[in-house]
Amino acid sequence: EVTALGMGNEPFILDGTSMAAPQVAGLAALLVDCNPILWIWPEALKPIIMASAVHSIEPPSVMQFDDGVDDKDGAGAIDAAMALTTAENRETADESYIPCWWGVSITTTNPPVGGALNRYFHVAAGGRVRVAISWFSNASSDYSSDSLDTDLDLRVFGPDDQGLWRSLSISNNYEIVEFVAPTSGRYRIEVKKYSASENENSLGIAWVSLRWDIYLPLIMREYE
Repeated sequence: EVTALGMGNEPFILDGTSMAAPQVAGLAALLVDCNPILWIWPEALKPIIMASAVHSIEPPSVMQFDDGVDDKDGAGAIDAAMALTTAENRETADESYIPCWWGVSITTTNPPVGGALNRYFHVAAGGRVRVAISWFSNASSDYSSDSLDTDLDLRVFGPDDQGLWRSLSISNNYEIVEFVAPTSGRYRIEVKKYSASENENSLGIAWVSLRWDIYLPLIMREYE
């Protein structure tokens, strides 16, 4: 639900994409204004917004696929401050110590079908972590169809590959995972190419981490 001002500055409350979409579009515009490189990396802009949308009213706290759950919040309510912090940090190395995003050009051989590319981040135990990826689907020129010509899967491994969190949907051009880091150390993001019928695409990766005590009520609510 979104509270807005109507005629005579009277507040009213509505829900649905008609209210949510303008807010997300406005945030996207602000992020591009703050970091203009995102103008040519829209596939990174999407996971930045999704990964930083940390507030959920209705559990579960991240989108789930093919499980019969009505994900009323989608990826969650946007957090403009967190999205901005992430958007400002484009990482060009394979490893990061602060929330950031990567933009990666993928081809037939990099990675090949069945292969994967990896990125790494460091986080302290107890941190609430969200990782999201997105890539281009193939919309027709008249927008009457939209095909997924590349299918990517997301897995995140804990230090020494202990622990595994994954998102493996087959009908979306994004994946997202969330978890509370069980130990401090170096985590590995694995993006695996499950299938592809095109020669190239572009991939965006983003991750965020929050202190556990800030969002403890949100985490604990899912276990009530």
